Amino acid sequence: TPTHAFGCALVDNVHCGLIYTPAYFLCVGLLQGDGLTDTVKNLKREWLDTYIGCTGFWVPFMWANFKFVPPSGRVQAMATGNVVWNVVIDHLAHRSLGNAHHAAE
Repeated sequence: TPTHAFGCALVDNVHCGLIYTPAYFLCVGLLQGDGLTDTVKNLKREWLDTYIGCTGFWVPFMWANFKFVPPSGRVQAMATGNVVWNVVIDHLAHRSLGNAHHAAE
């Protein structure tokens, strides 16, 4: 049903803000050698915009996936959505760094 599809999308989106987004920023920042302090600052600076973007992308995408895509095609649909989302979150995670590099020039 549409209500069930929307509920599944919302429940899944909660973990994005609480677990996935912070884990992504921490892992990427630390693996790039940014240091814990700078990584946490970037997470705090970018978390809200990233979560809003995540909600705006994933809730409608997952609703449509649960509503219209047959179970046999949902994994492929999610994989496609993940490719798009990875580009978006990478941009969000690095956009303030680009501004810092331009300011230093």
